[in-house]
Amino acid sequence: MLQLIVGSNEESAALELSDCPDTDVVDVVSLLDSQRELTPEERCTVNNLAFSWDLPPINVDNRRWLAEKMQQIAVIERRRTQIKQLRRGLKDCSVFYMIKERPALAQVLFPRSAEQVMDSQTILKRIIWPMPDSDNEDDHSSVEETCLLTGFLRDYIENGSSRELNQLLKFWTGWSIPPQHLYVEVSNGITLPVASTCLTTLKLPLKCPNYHSFKVNLDASVGSTEFGFGMI
Repeated sequence: MLQLIVGSNEESAALELSDCPDTDVVDVVSLLDSQRELTPEERCTVNNLAFSWDLPPINVDNRRWLAEKMQQIAVIERRRTQIKQLRRGLKDCSVFYMIKERPALAQVLFPRSAEQVMDSQTILKRIIWPMPDSDNEDDHSSVEETCLLTGFLRDYIENGSSRELNQLLKFWTGWSIPPQHLYVEVSNGITLPVASTCLTTLKLPLKCPNYHSFKVNLDASVGSTEFGFGMI
């Protein structure tokens, strides 16, 4: 992306499948990159995406070209507005020509999210924990279960590795940079943890017998999403 931001030729940009933020496009390009004969259903999936982007249907001669073209559209052409905005912003703050002349400085300005070291206190100090319902003071079991679950979450964060905490944060907020506040809710209407990324809210199921079950469920939810807004 740095090559495109500083104005290099789009044709010289080296694209990888991991650069694509759209899982449906990744699936289609993976089919095209495979060496096997596609089934009628798979060909239909490929052609549906091709037609939606005004590309020709798949045939024996254009399979490699179609994969590269779809990847270029997903990674570059659908981000063109954002690339222009980034270029304009870098020029306004007098950084554009500096990184154009010294590309190595871009690693300092734009560190990769995978290289960020996340610690438990960075997350814990931002969490707004759920408060007992003042209108339901007699429901001691609900308060006890809520306290139990928040304790499980605290243990999960305190014992998590940097990679696990980064994945949790991305699931929680859709981004790899911690916001000012992280909210936690406990709900009786769900069976697995879910996240409302726009509200930076992690919702935990009320019923959970022990920490092991809590960790298994949270790991399953966190692992169900590969991409976050931070990768788009």
